[in-house]
Amino acid sequence: MARLIGCDQNTMLIKDNLSDTVFAMGYTMPTTKQRQRYSNMSYKRKGRKVENCLHEARLWGGLEILTSIREGDWEHLVNGKPTPFSSDPKSENYIDIWKDLVEHGGADILMLLGARVFEGSVEVPAPEEDEAEEQEDQSQD
Repeated sequence: MARLIGCDQNTMLIKDNLSDTVFAMGYTMPTTKQRQRYSNMSYKRKGRKVENCLHEARLWGGLEILTSIREGDWEHLVNGKPTPFSSDPKSENYIDIWKDLVEHGGADILMLLGARVFEGSVEVPAPEEDEAEEQEDQSQD
């Protein structure tokens, strides 16, 4: 399957071990500028030291690309009672501060989303067994 350029709605399933829930998180592919900003935010130089700021960059990245949450995946307390909230303006459970609520109670999930999309979206596949043997034979020559 090809990578679709310009697709503004993707979904990532993330298993939350604390609630034993699989969340569906809607996100948009980051732009080149967002990728550059993420990379620049990840580490800061302070004099001769380099400070690791990956947690902040991952949280920023997750919030930056988050576009929606699945109906029923999230609840917050209203007058002491768990109440679902939604990112869909057409839903009766819509609340305009849905992103703030997700950040407040699910920063770890947002950081995973940010890390996966900004850092883990590509990999170099391991060579097939036959290719590895062929490369090994060539290196011995």
